This record gives sequence, structure tokens and C-alpha cells, in this order.
Amino acid sequence: MVNRFEYLVHTLSRTKRKNYENYVVNRIWNLLNDTELKPVTQQYVKRPEGGYAYIDLYFPQLNIGIECDELHHLSQAEADELRFQDINGAICGYKEIRIPIFNNDKPILDKDGKETGKYEYLSLEEINKSIDEAVKKIQDKKAEMKNFKPWSDEPDVNKALERGKITVKDDYIFDQLDVRHFFGRENTSQLSYYKIKDNGDHLWIPNLAIEKDGRYAAPRKGLEYLNILSKDGKTIYESIKDEEGIKIVKKGEPFRRIVFTKYKDSVLNITFMKFAGVFQRDAEIIYLDVDGRPAPFCVHHFVDDEVYPD
Repeated sequence: MVNRFEYLVHTLSRTKRKNYENYVVNRIWNLLNDTELKPVTQQYVKRPEGGYAYIDLYFPQLNIGIECDELHHLSQAEADELRFQDINGAICGYKEIRIPIFNNDKPILDKDGKETGKYEYLSLEEINKSIDEAVKKIQDKKAEMKNFKPWSDEPDVNKALERGKITVKDDYIFDQLDVRHFFGRENTSQLSYYKIKDNGDHLWIPNLAIEKDGRYAAPRKGLEYLNILSKDGKTIYESIKDEEGIKIVKKGEPFRRIVFTKYKDSVLNITFMKFAGVFQRDAEIIYLDVDGRPAPFCVHHFVDDEVYPD
């Protein structure tokens, strides 16, 4: 079971490579100082015309999202409006609060006096003022709700079972026993790949490759396979060991794979699992560069964003 502290360490670390967003998200959370609220960073939202969007910081109990207006937002106002409409359609009663970072009235000029496409930062005081206003709106929204349900340490698997499904946009976190419990497979001893549905669907918990400087490596020594998840989360590339493996892939795979991905928290030394979607393996073989040589991979495509207990 993952408690609230473990969850917070995990979710707030998602923004560590996004400097502006990291500042905004963590300042809002610290100013709120409210452990009854559950924060979700990088909340996944499926868009109606295909594709997806991420909300920088989302409070599911309030349906409030925080969006950090970084530099690219200044040149895509129309796209941002369409994105907001899609999210608003997907989340009933959704309210978005935007935190500006740059001053669009002060473009940075080059030595010839031409605009560079970059802008000056707002002052720290201006940014903090927007954050303070956002915090006040969040607090007011919580105060006016008559049926507010505080965030608790109830296991996410219990919430998922009570609801009757898991979706990719949920921020549920599981351990191995939770996953087995959800699918009614408490007695199995298998760890990462086994049948869990009468229709043949299999559970797959792949060890994802680690990317460094554009190269991929197995997450630990001794693993012979590379499983590469695309940046948009829609494709998994699974390395094939030998010619026999290639023959098996070309025959096709009649069942789907219900995929949970692993996250290792280096601070708490705990491995979490999160539902990544339902995938279907193609019969095609592609070749990717591994250590300067072409290596065979099969391709798993995302086909569904929700799964139900057996």
C-alpha cells in the first residue's frame, strides 16, 4: 500500500526537470498546506479528436487545474483555447487557473533590434502574486463545497474496485499485491506476465529501458530485453532475442496486454506501478539502433485507456 507521503514524493518529483512548472507547483502546494487535498501533477486527459493533454497540476476533488504559462504558450493562444475546451468537455465543471511566467509586452531583441521570439520574465513579485491568487481560489472552492471528501490513506486499489475500473487518467498507484488483488489473482506467483482475463488478455509489467544521452539500457544488469515506451505513452517497443522470437511475433498475438509500468522512487526505495493502458502487439518487425547496431523489435500499440476487474 502506498501512503500519502509516498504518493506526494512521487507526484511532486514529476516536475523536477521543468524549472518554471516545478517552482509554481511546489509553491502552490506548500502555501496550501492542506493534506486533505490530493494534488496530481501531469494529469492525463484524453482529447475527443484523438491525442491527449496534460494538466500541470490538478486537484480532482475540486476539478481545478493549474497551468503554468511558459514561453511556448505566448505564441499559441488559439491552440491553448482549443485544449481548454477539450479538457472542459472531458472533466465536468473543470476550472483552469493560469500562472503567467513571461511578460508578452516585453520581447527580447537581438543586437539588430529584431524580436528573438523570447520574452522577459515577469518579476518574482508578479509571479508570486498570481500564485497567491490561485491558492485563494483553491481554498475558496474547497470551503464552498458541501460534500467535500478529504484525501485519505485508503489504498488506491480499494478505490479502483469500488469504482469498478481503472483509466489511464487516474493517478492510482499500486504495488504488486494491489495489481493481483484488482484482477482477483491473489494466488498467482507470477510477477510480470500472465493471463488474467477469460478472453485471453494478459497482464504485462515490463521493465522499461532507461534513456541516457539518446541511448537505451536495461534498468538493471542481467536483463536481456529492452522495453522502450514512447514519449507519448502510445507505443512500446519490445526487443526480440533471436530468430525464434521473430517467428513467434510474425504469427501474431490474438490477445491484448494490460500494461502497468514501474516507477522506482530513489528516495523511499520503493517501486510503484501505474496503469499505462491496454496494448496490442503487431506482427511487424522493426529495427532500432542499439549500441550502433540494428536490433529487432516488435511493436505494441495503445488500443484502450481503461480496464475492468475480472
